[in-house]
Amino acid sequence: RFLTVPTAFQIPPLFYFEEVNEIPLYINLGTLGAWIAKEMVRALTVNLRTSSKATVTLHKSLTCVKKVATVQGLNLSAITGRGLWYNEAVLWYYGLRIVHEGLRRVVLNMGESTTGDVWKEAQHYLFIRFCMMACTSRGGASGGTPMTFKERCLVPVLSNPDFVSAFGCAGSCANQSRV
Repeated sequence: RFLTVPTAFQIPPLFYFEEVNEIPLYINLGTLGAWIAKEMVRALTVNLRTSSKATVTLHKSLTCVKKVATVQGLNLSAITGRGLWYNEAVLWYYGLRIVHEGLRRVVLNMGESTTGDVWKEAQHYLFIRFCMMACTSRGGASGGTPMTFKERCLVPVLSNPDFVSAFGCAGSCANQSRV
């Protein structure tokens, strides 16, 4: 398999080339990195077979999303079973989890801790840029995928305990959803 990077992801503000020394690598992880991670998950898990632990965790995460769906305006009837919507949700969910782990490694390689200001800023950039990318990439009702733009952004972040801790969402059900 091969991966074709959409042109929109190759130009600022979605992607910054390495020659621009002032731009930290973690800026690119939220857009191009997250998209590549999602597509790698798609390529490596043709039928989206996940471990039983991962399936239970994702089920808890989607249950968490259901709890906030009314407030966020998500389509509750779509968040069920193992249909196309579920498969797409798995891709975006694990794509974000993979790129978040990559971000953690980048920050550690910079000699920073994952408790300091650089980590906090890097996570904020990652999640904000991830939502920018998810909400603007092809898909949704008119783009051939079962998820809307809003769902592609909100389902992975609201299901992600790292997002919850990065933005101080105390008491969220996502805290109980660690893989």
